[in-house]
Amino acid sequence: MTLLRPVLILVAVFASGVLAGIALERWQFHPPMEGLVTVKSPPLVNGVPLMLKRFGLSPEQEARMRAVKDRWQPRADSLMQGLFPGLRQIQSGMFQEMMCVLTPAQDSAYLAWRRQMRFNIAEGEAQLSLVREGRCP
Repeated sequence: MTLLRPVLILVAVFASGVLAGIALERWQFHPPMEGLVTVKSPPLVNGVPLMLKRFGLSPEQEARMRAVKDRWQPRADSLMQGLFPGLRQIQSGMFQEMMCVLTPAQDSAYLAWRRQMRFNIAEGEAQLSLVREGRCP
């Protein structure tokens, strides 16, 4: 019984990481800005992480894993909905301040690069707002 508890804790920690990754992958209501570091969840096959399917799971085990995911997923989605808007705001402020370091020629080159990459030009202009408004720290 003494070995069972640490194993259960390890499984719970692993499962929560998998679920967080799944939540990030499923998170489509407000995708991150370009360049935002995102966590890639493990590939899924019928709702079960591929890395676990490789252990030869029975259909019953897979069904139980899907049930665990389905039970935890709403909580993970709720957490992501609250977390990512704040991260986007922080990243936006940081990037605006970084634009203050560029020369005017580099500003133009940055916007030209965004056009070439077919990124949102209005977002690029917003990133340069501190520079354009003379509000750089």
